[in-house]
Amino acid sequence: GSMQPGRTLALALCLPALFYGQEPKKKITRAADVPRFSYAVSGKAEELVRSEAAFAPFAAQLRKDVESVLANYDIEEAATHRQLLNVLASLDLVAGRDEEALRRIEEIKALEDKPAQKLMSGVLSRAMIEARRTTEPGSAAYAQAVAAAVRRALEAMPYSVVENEVKSAKARFEILSEALIIGQLRAVYDPVIEKTGALSSDLADSLPSMRFAIQQVLPLKDALVETYGNYLADRKSTRLNSSHSSVS
Repeated sequence: GSMQPGRTLALALCLPALFYGQEPKKKITRAADVPRFSYAVSGKAEELVRSEAAFAPFAAQLRKDVESVLANYDIEEAATHRQLLNVLASLDLVAGRDEEALRRIEEIKALEDKPAQKLMSGVLSRAMIEARRTTEPGSAAYAQAVAAAVRRALEAMPYSVVENEVKSAKARFEILSEALIIGQLRAVYDPVIEKTGALSSDLADSLPSMRFAIQQVLPLKDALVETYGNYLADRKSTRLNSSHSSVS
């Protein structure tokens, strides 16, 4: 049939976009507007997080979806933007794609608005990537190298700005355990999988960081708690000494 006039007009209006590059990205100003995806999952969430064979296809799909959102939308809400970049950074770290991970970590840092969080952003991931260049992950030397890199990063920061962030980081590492992560997977994820056979973005997005925590962060737990603890203790004694000397 003949083309309706309305449609011809619509086509004509679309044409300029072809000549002026891509059409502007759709803006997202709140978390609720980010497109949601669904991932078919069977069995237990723990198996998905632990098993390379189960995780790889899920990770490929998740990466594709998150990259499509970042490519097609202008995400003005910083926390949401950081969260999406975090998913990709975790996927990169889990896959050993260190250079890509570093790029994401820098992007995330740039989107932090609070001074303390900006300073502390990505400290551990960067330290792990740095340590991997010279030591064998999983070795005692590796744990020491990570701890030393974290300490160097902390030393370069103004203590008055990061003190509370460091304290809460130490507290998080103290309670971090395999039981805590697996407990969350069993309590929150498994019932959803059993009921629907799928996980939506809000749950799926956290799985890469859980895999990263179990595989790579937990073995460093003691070294990290000690490093943060020593740093805080040293700063405290420095402060006490300087306040004593100023009295005299």
